[in-house]
Amino acid sequence: MFFLLLLILLVLFIRWDSAYHLVIITPEKLVFEKVVWKRLTTSFTYIPWGEVEKVTTTTGGPFNLLKVTQIESRVHAPVKVYSFMEDYLHFLKDLTRQADPSRVDKLTADITTGRADV
Repeated sequence: MFFLLLLILLVLFIRWDSAYHLVIITPEKLVFEKVVWKRLTTSFTYIPWGEVEKVTTTTGGPFNLLKVTQIESRVHAPVKVYSFMEDYLHFLKDLTRQADPSRVDKLTADITTGRADV
């Protein structure tokens, strides 16, 4: 019963919290799929690496286990990526490497070099 309740809460949290889902990282751009739950429609957001302006990671949740990375660009609205997504560490490494001219905060850099826990 406890695990069923935990599963239901996890599904509701993911649905409520994450509107953007990472689809692919290419050498030219980041591609996100945006899910609009009210209409059950999807659209794609493309962020070229040259437009990435700032990358910020914050922690939260119990024992600061949840990491949220916010990607700000010059043209698009900010996109949040959550640490429970598949291959989050590889995503952060690619993000810090490809978004070289943008401002990357210390926590994001520490996570990718192994000085902070995912």
